Amino acid sequence: MTTSHLVIFRDPWNWYYYTIALKGNPAINIASTCISGASGVILPPETGSPSLRAVTGRWSGPHGVPECAAAALRSGKPGPPPVAFRSGARGAALQKYLARDEKRHYHMHMCDTLFFRNAKNPDDTLFAKNSDRHPAERQIFHFAPGSRELSDTLLHDPPDHYREGPWLQLADLFPSFTHTYGAFISRPVWMWGAEMGVNEHGLAIGNEALFSLKETPKHEGLLGMDMLRIALHNCRHAEAALDLLIRLIEEKGQGGNGSDHGSLYYHNGFLISDPAKSFILESAGRRWALREIRSSGSISNDFSLGTRGIEADRCSPGEDPAQFGARFRSPIHGIITRGSTRQKRTSALAAETSAQKASLTPGRGDPLFLSGARILRDHGGPGMASVCMHSPLWPKSETTASMMVRYHKERFVIWYTGTPLPCRSLFKPVCFQEGTEAELEEEFSDSPAVVARFENARRAIREMADPSSARDAEEARTSETVTRELCCGTGTSLAAACRQARETAGDLVAAAGSD
Repeated sequence: MTTSHLVIFRDPWNWYYYTIALKGNPAINIASTCISGASGVILPPETGSPSLRAVTGRWSGPHGVPECAAAALRSGKPGPPPVAFRSGARGAALQKYLARDEKRHYHMHMCDTLFFRNAKNPDDTLFAKNSDRHPAERQIFHFAPGSRELSDTLLHDPPDHYREGPWLQLADLFPSFTHTYGAFISRPVWMWGAEMGVNEHGLAIGNEALFSLKETPKHEGLLGMDMLRIALHNCRHAEAALDLLIRLIEEKGQGGNGSDHGSLYYHNGFLISDPAKSFILESAGRRWALREIRSSGSISNDFSLGTRGIEADRCSPGEDPAQFGARFRSPIHGIITRGSTRQKRTSALAAETSAQKASLTPGRGDPLFLSGARILRDHGGPGMASVCMHSPLWPKSETTASMMVRYHKERFVIWYTGTPLPCRSLFKPVCFQEGTEAELEEEFSDSPAVVARFENARRAIREMADPSSARDAEEARTSETVTRELCCGTGTSLAAACRQARETAGDLVAAAGSD
């Protein structure tokens, strides 16, 4: 017999409330399949014991979370469970993992990155990413010249844990590289590293948090976002970036707190693309696995290589390419982040788009751009299962920035939002042909005034009327114009098309904000 039960459980940081359909003995099922090793209690929906009233109530919401449980989460003062269980094959290992630090104020930052190639025209490819961070965190899209010294970086209100940990690791490593290439990057304003970016040679990289049973050092090693930016400034192509990231993972390790709101310790996944090739790199500690993307692929906040029949092309010596992710992934974080659900969704949508063999048709927009935007705006699942993420009650995670790189042979255009929630935002184009490094740095600055402008836009996007109708028409028109210049025009005409599109976008956003 299958019945629905309310599951209440905790790790040392937070309490969680879920409903789940279970067969037979619920404790055995939950321990072996879902939250093995966690502490908790499983209650049938009809439970009415007075001792359990604090955690039972009327069912509501897409996850069936009781209203009183939701209220407890909001207040941060849920009562202890009356019954506990600790069992399951991985229980001992997971308990050790969860008990590392019982004082963390824990947050989750989710992301999704994808790549697909047009089956009809293999020279036409698209890289795309949603950066999901804490809704209150500021993220800025700007041009970063490779020649800038680390000491010249404008960090806005960096937390002590960054200055005293990852920043010191970065400062020690920084002089080892020449930092030759400029890049457009999207980064949290308190750190040097980037969530995503593309350099002047078309090397694009997106970073994902991966959660492993393997411990992440608090003060040693590099943040994945700092690794990402090092690769952008020092590598021309995807294969060179892949080799550099592997070297950093093996020699320097990864660690540090990746959040300015509380704590977030994690391992890293990367999707690395250039006009010719694309790769997935996933890591746990100093171990790694990689796979080349032939036609389409995606990554999210759960291991994909070495799970669900997806075999890595290559991995650290001694690791099994068919079992890498299965060996290192954290089951409890897999449930919370819904990373596997989102990865399956983006992978399917990217594969579907790649197989469509679409071509540029007058009056219909660029099909690769429009398909990429559609995927980043996808609401195919509730809460943390949504690619375009609107912050749930817990954990606090929202799509705070989005970016795409549209390639045609060796040429490319960057499309960025600079605002949260791509379902409500407008993608705007920019290209390196628009000016010199100094000119690009002046227009796409990371100065305090520009950060304030991004902050105002971030607030306005949540308050303005739904822009989808006018936005979709504008994006179809501008994407067709820009892509025609990308494929057939000169660098000068491409730059002019991008500037004109941004001016029109500014007028459209201003009109939507005044409604």
